Amino acid sequence: SVYAYLRYLPHEQLLIILNNASTEEFLSIPIRPGLEINAADQVFGLGVLRLEKNELWLRLPPYSTTVWKYEGNVDPSMSSWVDFTPRLSADYHQIELFLPDPDGRVTQLQLAGDFNNWTATDYQSKRRGDTVFVSIPLKSGSYQYKLVVNGGEWIADPNAEDFLIDPYGGENSVLVVTTD
Repeated sequence: SVYAYLRYLPHEQLLIILNNASTEEFLSIPIRPGLEINAADQVFGLGVLRLEKNELWLRLPPYSTTVWKYEGNVDPSMSSWVDFTPRLSADYHQIELFLPDPDGRVTQLQLAGDFNNWTATDYQSKRRGDTVFVSIPLKSGSYQYKLVVNGGEWIADPNAEDFLIDPYGGENSVLVVTTD
């Protein structure tokens, strides 16, 4: 939910940070080798930036853009890069669903629902004893979903708190995610 961009020209060096989360975000961004930031002056937005050795520490308001003009250098041989991290913004909740499997027949447990366009998708899963668990990051809201067992068997979650009729005469599980 946070995107950072550098614009480096000989006469202008800008750091642009976007926070598209509905929550205030606190994070650090490591400064890569080949990039030098000595000072930063805010030119737009309400974010807060603190320079520490080889990191930028940021506090970003919800749904915001902040721009800093910075002093420093970029090694011209440094290539462009994109990094994605497993960090979730605070408006996501890690939800754990589970399916009892006393016979050990489940080798793959996927989720499909209105949160992923009803595409059977692998999320982080693990087996503990006779139960398979799967974790998914979701924002607050109400979702319909099914468990997809071993890549082909679409079933309603027997542990769901509610169900709705699906367009094919079966049932979709309903999951309500709320802010704590």
